[in-house]
Amino acid sequence: MVIMNILRFAIMFLSGIFIPVFMLPWFLQPVSYVLPLTYVVELMRYGFYGIYDVVSPVTSIVALIIILVFYTIYLRLLLSGRTMEKIIFG
Repeated sequence: MVIMNILRFAIMFLSGIFIPVFMLPWFLQPVSYVLPLTYVVELMRYGFYGIYDVVSPVTSIVALIIILVFYTIYLRLLLSGRTMEKIIFG
């Protein structure tokens, strides 16, 4: 439980909830662009205040759709027992 809380706090910290993404160190900014929560925060910020910090709302929606499709494909492969090595190498 402690490990999950540490991971959850790290994701929240890197997603721009507490500190804007542009204020993070340069080596942590690419990590925050991979996290789906970053785009959700941007959409909520735009919905409440009409401004955005990292990416536009359209880009956030597209990024969330791409991440959702990727995770769905990965989950289906994981549940079917197939791995990426089996798919790529036969």
